[in-house]
Amino acid sequence: MQNKSSERALSRSRRLSTTGLAFTAGLFAIAVETVPATATHFSPFQYCAAELRAVGISTELSASSCSDALKPTDLSACVFNINRETQIASQDALAACLRVRRPIELGRCVINISQDTKNPPLLEVLESCRRSLLPIRFAECVVGLNRQLEISATKALDTCISADNLPRNLSPTFAPPPPRKPTPDFTPPAEPLPQLAPLPNLEAEPVVPATPVNP
Repeated sequence: MQNKSSERALSRSRRLSTTGLAFTAGLFAIAVETVPATATHFSPFQYCAAELRAVGISTELSASSCSDALKPTDLSACVFNINRETQIASQDALAACLRVRRPIELGRCVINISQDTKNPPLLEVLESCRRSLLPIRFAECVVGLNRQLEISATKALDTCISADNLPRNLSPTFAPPPPRKPTPDFTPPAEPLPQLAPLPNLEAEPVVPATPVNP
């Protein structure tokens, strides 16, 4: 009797173990598919393609985008993060991420402004961050003005993008000094040389000794 009870308990334990392993394997497969960063053996192009496909980019567009990217993982991270953290469509995010040199900074700029300002126009945010020379600084400018001055997000975008295009370390009201007039070269007047008197004859004359005077 005890043998049969032990066999049933062992059989049940094996079924639970098999079910648990299958469940764990399923979770691992889902994680690898949706978050390819967990698979360290992925090549940069495989990683890029997996992330773009995870946010709904077509196979053809994923292939062409990843193959053209200088840094495929930066490109896919830009699209993936913008799509997951904002309401911007993945196709719009991809179009912007393909047209910048630093897609990671573009993604951070878009996410920061989208989450930290009131009612931001998302497509304008995406385009402004793409145009900015310094995306992280640009996002700080927009968020700071929107919060402190209580101006609209659109007004903050326009103001900060205008300042972003100015040279660094110069105030927007700075006016350069007027150009200096060129100084003409000085040319002395041409005058005839003065006539010089001839030099005296410096030849020595013979010295005549003085006649002695008799007392």
